[in-house]
Amino acid sequence: MVNSTRFIKKRMYRRCPTPALVGDYVFTLLEAMGGSRERSQLDCLWRDWPQVVGEDMAALVRPAGYRGSTLLLAVEDSMQMQEARMQGGTLLEQVNDYLKKDYFQKIKIILQPS
Repeated sequence: MVNSTRFIKKRMYRRCPTPALVGDYVFTLLEAMGGSRERSQLDCLWRDWPQVVGEDMAALVRPAGYRGSTLLLAVEDSMQMQEARMQGGTLLEQVNDYLKKDYFQKIKIILQPS
């Protein structure tokens, strides 16, 4: 039993001579599974939505998806739709700043009662 443990340790060190962080390989693994770095960033955007746009705005609008370079935002009523339209430029800037690139070119507000 001791010999097999020693053998396994020697093989591990030969394959990976220096330690590596798991996080360094996450995006490689995602891509191998059919995902992408951009999709991962969008998942983070959805998760961090209140921090990206602020708690007050997050209570009014929520991300509903995207089509190409258009971000779809959902609201529950026409008053929220009007407010979201007035803040559209700010929302777009906050989202693109979070993604660290101009991923979205425009925002479309949709009425989606909960």
